[in-house]
Amino acid sequence: MGKKTMKLGIRSRLLITFILITVLPIVITLGGLGLALKYYSTQIEMSAVDNLIEANEIIKNEIQESFAEINYYDTFHKEIQPSLEKYNLNLQVVDLSGKLLYDSTDRASSLKRVEIDEIKDIQYLSSQLFILNTPIFYNNEKVADAIIRGDPDQPPFNNLSKVIQIIIISIVLGILSFIGIVILSTWYIAGSILKPLRELNLATENIAKGNLDYEIKHMSEDELGKFCSTFDLMRKKLKESLIRQTAHEKSRQEMIASISHDLRTPISSVKGYVEGLLDGVANDEEMFKRYLSVIKNKTDQLDRLIDDLAQFSKLELDNLDINAVQVDSQEFFESLLSIYRVDFENSPGVFYSENQIPSAAIMADKLRIEQVLNNLIENAKRYIPVDDGYIKVKIEEKENNIIVAIRDNGTGISSENLPYIFDRFYRGEKSRSREYGGSGLGLAICKYIIEAHGGQIWAESTLGKGSVFYFSLPIAEFRV
Repeated sequence: MGKKTMKLGIRSRLLITFILITVLPIVITLGGLGLALKYYSTQIEMSAVDNLIEANEIIKNEIQESFAEINYYDTFHKEIQPSLEKYNLNLQVVDLSGKLLYDSTDRASSLKRVEIDEIKDIQYLSSQLFILNTPIFYNNEKVADAIIRGDPDQPPFNNLSKVIQIIIISIVLGILSFIGIVILSTWYIAGSILKPLRELNLATENIAKGNLDYEIKHMSEDELGKFCSTFDLMRKKLKESLIRQTAHEKSRQEMIASISHDLRTPISSVKGYVEGLLDGVANDEEMFKRYLSVIKNKTDQLDRLIDDLAQFSKLELDNLDINAVQVDSQEFFESLLSIYRVDFENSPGVFYSENQIPSAAIMADKLRIEQVLNNLIENAKRYIPVDDGYIKVKIEEKENNIIVAIRDNGTGISSENLPYIFDRFYRGEKSRSREYGGSGLGLAICKYIIEAHGGQIWAESTLGKGSVFYFSLPIAEFRV
């Protein structure tokens, strides 16, 4: 498994860049100065005279070796010139009769005579010129004199100029390296810091204009890369939030329209039956009671709708009171289920509990849990068949929780609607049908109540076969 490469942070890279900008030119300059001093210290020991004698000996030997070619100026000049350039010297060769055989600076004057009687071994004729006269031997006989001229202020006789040259080169290299590092650093900072900042600024402008699809492409492992990644994650979360908010608002508008219709329908029905009673349409006692029964059912339906809306408004404000007290699960649920057993004696369908209710201490708001149980049982009651419908309640203790399961053999819920039945303002075609008079808020309220108790609520269903609704309540000693 390969090791992950450690990336330097922006602070570290800026520090390294600053060090390179300040240190590298200084190192190059000081290195050049050190080289100059070393060169000067090794060369200073040799005086101008010593250097001249050394140069004289070398040039003398080359003249004697090439003397046979002296009548051929170009050939002789080619042999001698490199050493003359090396030591920065001028040369004249004069034979014993005074005839000029060779002049390194004047080819045309090589056939003229020059007086050399007064030239001694070494003479400084001025502060800027010396002349050296050297005898030349060929086949063990003196055949000529070499007159060597040089400037004592020029290298290699004066090394100070060479040292100054090295110092100047060192300073120039230091300046060039400083300029180069500054250019490279500017390019690097523009690419690794300013570019992502510009991209972040552009992303901010796009988000401010409402464009949440603008994606930041700069991703790296430094601080700016992590910031860009976090910013892009924020953009995605904001986009998801806006999508949910838009869907939520759309569902709420649809729900308001639906509830308005649901309120109008029973009111219109009640109004019609009341007008019928006033007009004397119910002319016998049986019809009169039937009219009153319909009016009562419609007002009960209105009451449920208004109660759901009132509770949901509290839920929206997070102001639905939960007053939990410790109760025994067996006593509490047994008292609730006994009521439903009586209710179902005169209702279609069968209601029963499948097992002995376990006894455990739970924290519960009695009225709210009763509301949840009533909502789930009433929902199941609406959807079960008239002839062989049933509702089974099973309560058991599992993993430090009391689990309540309400099973029915009703119409069931489609797999498309099932994930959303507990959402606010969601109303599935079958799960919350207006045909059965539901407000579409009951299950959302149930979810809020159960989660406020520290529990969970969920459902399983197969379309056409029935549903099972579960909710859990933590046992008191394990309640977080």
